[in-house]
Amino acid sequence: MPDYIFLTLLVVHILAIVGWMGAAFLFSSVLGPSLSHMEPSGRAEFLSKIIPRYTRYVMATSLTAVVFGVALYGYAFQYAKNLPSGLALSLLQAGALVGLIALIVSLGLVIPTAKTMGRMLSEGKSGAPAPEGKAMVMASMQSRVRIGTVSVTVLLFLVLILMVVGASL
Repeated sequence: MPDYIFLTLLVVHILAIVGWMGAAFLFSSVLGPSLSHMEPSGRAEFLSKIIPRYTRYVMATSLTAVVFGVALYGYAFQYAKNLPSGLALSLLQAGALVGLIALIVSLGLVIPTAKTMGRMLSEGKSGAPAPEGKAMVMASMQSRVRIGTVSVTVLLFLVLILMVVGASL
């Protein structure tokens, strides 16, 4: 008989990771590069609309992936049969560690910087042109978010490789 608890934890974990990877990949490969070609006023309007949703989505998917990954790990070692060992276990644990690093980068760099950008954009909707210093700060924060999302994307692809190889051994 299939272990429905294990399968449920695994499916939710994988779906959350796919959502998180998709968000990181979309921003680092499509949205980030496109923003540099937009006019400042259009960029500000676009970012003010997308940042709140993007940050909520990344927080939800990343935390869900980690919570269900930890639950899956705990459940597997408590109840599952045919547990991985040796190299397979080491690869799965390395994948979990790299995933935790990706979470730290997301929650420690990308999300706070994006939220600060969102606050600055909402404060600057008075119609007056932004001072030169504020524009430079915004460009710097946009660059940090882009670098952070590229880093998270690379880390999550590494996690994917480690987890798939570890699970298939």
